[in-house]
Amino acid sequence: MNGTLKILHLEDNDLDAELVASVVAGEGLQCSIHRVQDKAGFLSALENAPDIILADFSLPGFSGADALQIAREISPQTPFILVSGALGEELAIEMIKKGMTDYVMKHRLSRLAPAIQRALREAEEIQTRQRAEKEREEANRELERAFMHTYELAFVDQLTGIPNREALLQNIELLITQGENPFHVLLLNLDGFRRINYRTRYEIGDSVLIAIADRVRKALPDEIRFGRLAGDSFLTIVRQGSHDPEAIADTIINALQQPVVVQEHEFLQSGTVSIVRYPDDGRNGGGLLKTAELNLREARRTGGRVRRFTSEDRLNLERRLAIENALLQRDVVNEMYLVFQPKGRIRDGAVPSLEALIRWKSPKFGELSPAHFIPLAEEIGAITSMSEWIIETGLQTLERMDAMGYPPVHLAINLSPIHLKRPDFLSDLFELFSRHSIAPGRIEFEITEGLLLEDSEWTAGMLTELRNAGFRLALDDFGTGFSNLGYLSRFPVDTIKIDRSFISEIHINERNRSIVRAMISLAEAMGSETVAEGVELEEEFQALADLGCHLIQGYFFSRPLKTEDLFNFLQNRSPVP
Repeated sequence: MNGTLKILHLEDNDLDAELVASVVAGEGLQCSIHRVQDKAGFLSALENAPDIILADFSLPGFSGADALQIAREISPQTPFILVSGALGEELAIEMIKKGMTDYVMKHRLSRLAPAIQRALREAEEIQTRQRAEKEREEANRELERAFMHTYELAFVDQLTGIPNREALLQNIELLITQGENPFHVLLLNLDGFRRINYRTRYEIGDSVLIAIADRVRKALPDEIRFGRLAGDSFLTIVRQGSHDPEAIADTIINALQQPVVVQEHEFLQSGTVSIVRYPDDGRNGGGLLKTAELNLREARRTGGRVRRFTSEDRLNLERRLAIENALLQRDVVNEMYLVFQPKGRIRDGAVPSLEALIRWKSPKFGELSPAHFIPLAEEIGAITSMSEWIIETGLQTLERMDAMGYPPVHLAINLSPIHLKRPDFLSDLFELFSRHSIAPGRIEFEITEGLLLEDSEWTAGMLTELRNAGFRLALDDFGTGFSNLGYLSRFPVDTIKIDRSFISEIHINERNRSIVRAMISLAEAMGSETVAEGVELEEEFQALADLGCHLIQGYFFSRPLKTEDLFNFLQNRSPVP
């Protein structure tokens, strides 16, 4: 377009208007922007025949949809771009049908200048075509092509250029609507991908994702639908009778075999594929994805690269859903109880500390392992009330022990990251302690390495507040995660718990012995106690004593005990100085 571009901008927010003007100016467009804030101003400005219209969707008493309708009545050929916040898919499609040229989200204004240029080009092409051909049928076909072009833009992953989550889910729903039965959905998740972002810059991780997406897409047959769900998860849709899903899964895994080279870095990235089937494993896209994610976790647990959801898995899923429903009941804690595992001091056998462990004996499901129901409770949001019950029951037990004259001990309680990250965690915790006589210093919250690696600044602040309030902190299962000595110097930890995997065979395995020796030395340098978990043999105990470990926890010293059994156990132990 020759001359100065006349832009009509409908926007009531001063800051947003300034941002749009700044972005347009920064792209070198020769333009004048006439900003209006209401219907009257918009109608008046249309009389000056703007070259393009930009409009927010939500304004007091006058919406972007209203503006679009007026613009199409008065100036049907003028490009109309909605510049707004998140817009639902159905509403976006409806706006496109009514004549919207394009849609740019406010948090992605980098698309605005290209969208304006593209809209102007398309408008000029349409006008030229209409003048040349004068046939309404051709004009309608062009409008339809413009609609499909804009529609596709909303369903392309901005990083990798392949279909995004919305496009994939829509494709699944389309197959269901068309009655295609069965078809398969393959969920690919990259193993340990977060480590790349921890070790390098995020743009390096993005480049790895782009390279992997391109490599897998090229390895798959053209008719296979492949896209990115989110983060490091990708989805493949295999239609009925087109290809064997296991063979496609093998193709995906094989595509990951070669290293990805980005700048000076080389990454060998593996992945795990979960295979589910419609309609057996889910009646819609959301159901299929949930089943695929559950199946993926099982694949990781069993160590497989490719796992297909089976009829036995479906029975387990039904049981899982029933357990989830039970966990959401308010009175479920009435079916739960605590056991306490003593920690023995190596030098004299005294019991300075206990660990509270939750157990669930369900009338319907029987005795359930915490390893089974705790992750479920975290996933569905039931862990907070459960954690609060554990803390309160633990405090009541300590109060009872104090009243019976037992020497005071510390009580270790596992702290769920889900519970810790609640905005009201600290206030609720302090309110709970205000109802009991136990000092915070007698409670030791156990956290995992994974929590330290997530949002470290926030986590450091939260853990510091706990320490300042008097609580003790322990790092659980040390060495089993992505260990990084850097974070240990930043977080206030009183106790380091050495995982059972390093204790096993410590008396005959020199490698394990060397690792544990290093952990104990590190803890001593930090002024922290060490607790060896899962000690079962006298030989293991003696090796730990030789290495200078402070405490042991495991069947060699004591199994987890119910309250009355704990009291009987403590009566035969040495008092705690």
